[in-house]
Amino acid sequence: TIIGPNERIIISQDQFENGSRLNNGGERILLSDASGSVIVDFNYGDDGPWPKSTDGNGFSLIRIDPAGDGDPNMPSQWRPSIKKGGNPGTSDSITFSGESPSDLIAYAISETDKISALFNEDGNPIINVRQRLGADDALIELEKSIDGITWTLLTEDNDLELIGRTHNSDGTESLKYMIILGNPFNHDSSVLFRAKVRLR
Repeated sequence: TIIGPNERIIISQDQFENGSRLNNGGERILLSDASGSVIVDFNYGDDGPWPKSTDGNGFSLIRIDPAGDGDPNMPSQWRPSIKKGGNPGTSDSITFSGESPSDLIAYAISETDKISALFNEDGNPIINVRQRLGADDALIELEKSIDGITWTLLTEDNDLELIGRTHNSDGTESLKYMIILGNPFNHDSSVLFRAKVRLR
């Protein structure tokens, strides 16, 4: 089968050999072209920060930005479909058509429960962000500051761990992040967090 640029192919379960299928618990996916060059090579899963709603609950697992340079092994590079059954052969991604920063925020983040923060029993901040599923043109970044002037980007490589996610069945998904600290914050001092939204 030859697939052209930006084309899609649907592989159903009855096309797998020996009655097999993709493992619900996760496995390696390797896609290569006709010359044998690797297009993408990654492992998906169903535990930890991977979307629970795609594990037997009817939602599809969708890569948010397949043309980008994000690591497909990272659960944060994936999201559940907006509706059960997914969108075989099509997409439920919503194109951003606004112009202003407020348009971009409204596109990316739910109007209610936009962002909240608390400390867990170990003194680590927990950040909750409720984002709109399908708003794939937007990237939500978390930052921290101790003075409200200088802000530091929190990255999954060093500072941030995605520890939970919930499909709200209303077009949004709640993401729970834990800030990884070498030394716990002094609770007597102020620590500010914000979510910054930008276009990919």
